[in-house]
Amino acid sequence: MGDAERCENPLDRWGYPCPGLEDVFASIHVAASTSDVRLYGCAEIVQEADGTTRVVSVVEKPDPSDAPSTLAITGRYLFTAQIFDAIETTPSGKNGEFQLTDAIEQLSRTQPVLGVVFQHGRYDIGDKLEYLRAVVEMALLREDIGPAFAADLRAIMAREFEAS
Repeated sequence: MGDAERCENPLDRWGYPCPGLEDVFASIHVAASTSDVRLYGCAEIVQEADGTTRVVSVVEKPDPSDAPSTLAITGRYLFTAQIFDAIETTPSGKNGEFQLTDAIEQLSRTQPVLGVVFQHGRYDIGDKLEYLRAVVEMALLREDIGPAFAADLRAIMAREFEAS
């Protein structure tokens, strides 16, 4: 079962929202340091006896010494409609900005929020190079355009290596 399907399961099975989580140090593309937790919303979790991962609390962009874990919320979410009530009643957070993680934190106080720790890596699309890697990889995976795109990439690379 892939990461996306693992996130759908808690929502379909129990009706609970499900954010994707990933250890900051487990990314296959980003070299991380302890200070990198300050870039993400980090979750405190509890492993339940039935194997589910319950999100107990979420802290947006914590100081590394205050981070509840190195599990970052990855921007992959499946929510119930209750997230809209949480968003409406969530005050602005860190730096005076609205943070979705604050709404998730509020939601976790009224109903279970079950996280899925993603195992297959991610791209940080807030980083220009990571964004480009994500676009290229996703394009290559598509059956309808992947082969033609791969051929275009090979031609571009051949041109680049010829020129150097």
